[in-house]
Amino acid sequence: MIDLTFIVLHPEIYFCYLKDTQMQDADTSIGQNADAGAEENTGLAPDSDKIQPENAVPNPVLEEAPPLCIECKHVIPAGALKCKECNSFQDWRRFLALSSTTLSLIVALLSVSGIVVPLLIETLSEKKAVLASKVVSIGDVNITVLVANSGTLDGYVGTVSVLADGSEHGSGTQLFSTVKASSSLPIELSLRENQRNFISAGKDCEVRIQLLDHALQDKTEQLKIACSAFR
Repeated sequence: MIDLTFIVLHPEIYFCYLKDTQMQDADTSIGQNADAGAEENTGLAPDSDKIQPENAVPNPVLEEAPPLCIECKHVIPAGALKCKECNSFQDWRRFLALSSTTLSLIVALLSVSGIVVPLLIETLSEKKAVLASKVVSIGDVNITVLVANSGTLDGYVGTVSVLADGSEHGSGTQLFSTVKASSSLPIELSLRENQRNFISAGKDCEVRIQLLDHALQDKTEQLKIACSAFR
């Protein structure tokens, strides 16, 4: 409290004192307003920089986002197996979905493969005649041998003979009879009575047939037969 007598005697000193006091109050008010503005700009309370306690409850909205569809990215219920928006599965079954264009291509490929694959096999396979023979029937004086050609080129049959104990007792010559590719040809032998008697008395009988491939390479086969079949 300033004495009134002092103010009357020294008014100039009092006015200087008031001026200094007003200036100090103005500075204090400006500082407080600046601090308050800084807090409003940051949006934080004065103690917001302090570490939250460990038992603070987290905000579930910020930590866990709603599940989205893998295909169309729409929000779907948690654990949903199929999206209602695009009808796409959310598990491994989504990889089995095929478009109509893909299905059409697969069907077309399967239909064409039935034609292309045999042609491709035929192109890549070796061109040759593959001959094999087999005795299919034996009569009193007749023998039938079937020659099959499983190759892609024609083959041939040369001489056909019947042997008993290493000796030739009958023959039926078929000079270059053609065996077509992928086909068979029966060869029939007719024996005379005396030839039949010699063969039936033998112990080791066979039919010897000469097979020739497309390049006329000789492949003679010996087919075992029962000598008793002619008795």
